[in-house]
Parts: sequence; C-alpha cells; structure tokens
Amino acid sequence: MDYSFCSPVRFNKNHLWRKIKKINVCAYPNRNSPEYPATNHWVMFLQYSWISSVKVDMHPSRFGRGSLELSSKKYTQADRAIHTFSLEVEQRFTIGDFADFIDECRLDEYYFTREYEGCRYWIHRVIEILGGEDELQAGSAKSAWDSLSYYYADKEEPVLREIKYNKTEAWG
Repeated sequence: MDYSFCSPVRFNKNHLWRKIKKINVCAYPNRNSPEYPATNHWVMFLQYSWISSVKVDMHPSRFGRGSLELSSKKYTQADRAIHTFSLEVEQRFTIGDFADFIDECRLDEYYFTREYEGCRYWIHRVIEILGGEDELQAGSAKSAWDSLSYYYADKEEPVLREIKYNKTEAWG
C-alpha cells in the first residue's frame, strides 16, 4: 500500500501500527460566505493514546475533488472545535488498518458539491461502513448522523441542516 494520502511531512508512518482506542469527530467553525450556505468543516481524530492521534481531514481541492490528508498530532481533538463527539472502537484496529480500509473502499476518491459541502457526508459514510463491519459500537452510524445533521455556530443553538453530497460519487 502506498498511502499517498498520508502527508510525508505531517504523518509519522510509525503510527500505522498503533491501535485506535477511540474516534473523535470535530466540527470547526467555518468562515461563512454569502455565496455558500453556512456549514462546519468536519474532521476525525483516530486517538491511539491519551495524548496523541492521527487527524483525518477530507477537504475540497481543485474542481471540487476531495483531498484526504492524514497527519500525526500530539492531541486527541481540536481545541478550536465548536462541537465534538466520540465513537468507541469495538475491534482494536490499527491506523494502518484504517488507511487500508480507506484505500480498499476508495474513500480517498470523493467529490464535493458545487457549494464545497461534503465532509459531513464523507465522515458519516466512513462511520457507516466501519459500523457495518463491526469495528464500532452498535448504533454509531445513527448517533453520528444525529450530530452531523446540525450546523454549529458559536454561542448559538445548533441548526438542523440537510447533509449534502455529490450524487455522482464513485463509491456511493
């Protein structure tokens, strides 16, 4: 496996063998633009120790194509996150197992909507597939969908928002 989505500068390949203890999903506040609807940017942290993780960030790049980046972190979730939820891992699989899973399911091949939305749906899809393979506790996909279905703004009540995705995605 070449793990081309693992940044050679930001990802320590020695972490591929670390067992994932928990998955922390974080919503970042997003700069709102009048031309696009208000949305959060969502990322996952694959926590492998009390103080360390691998950040999984699917973000839009040129022409709406998703760019997946895995990077090693000395923290387990983002301080600047406006909302966070955690998922317990049933089978203690490794960061390498997760990278293989992303590659095998072609989850690194993703296209965002014209409004550059899609990271919420991408994260839900990853959780849904992992849950179906009994890697996560039962009900994880449903609880993730419930949290991901909202827009979180600073000091405001969460607002229910449709989760948009590009219907032409290859792995749908």
